Amino acid sequence: MSKSDVRIVTSKNGFEVLKSFVENYIKENSKENDIRNLLEKFDLKYENSKQCYFGWNELSNWSEYFNKSISAIMDGLRELENNDYSYRFYRLGEDKEDYDEHHFDADREGEQDLEYPNITREFDDRYICDIIHRQKQLEESKEDIEI
Repeated sequence: MSKSDVRIVTSKNGFEVLKSFVENYIKENSKENDIRNLLEKFDLKYENSKQCYFGWNELSNWSEYFNKSISAIMDGLRELENNDYSYRFYRLGEDKEDYDEHHFDADREGEQDLEYPNITREFDDRYICDIIHRQKQLEESKEDIEI
């Protein structure tokens, strides 16, 4: 089962449009047993008067074609674009090659200059350096004992 981390940035107004779209989408697809409103529970959400940054960690099976809850979000982002609201969407899967990105820059007033999420995949050098340092200390202490 594949898991993904997802981050989305919208304008403050765009978030309200997305929220309304998702609620209507769920009402129209209420016969689906497993559909839920992902916008009701985030792993993180930060906002100010201009923009909203939110997302989820380790969502299982992020596929808009097989999961109605996710389809609601993805269709909602297309709705934002169709109505000239800016957004940024990023998904990082478990594999390095499993990466998705969609964004739209609107012409509408107040929709410019949304922030882009900072994505890093990096080495944990401190982990190996600490091990090497401890091994070196052990070697040096053994040399001191042999003298």
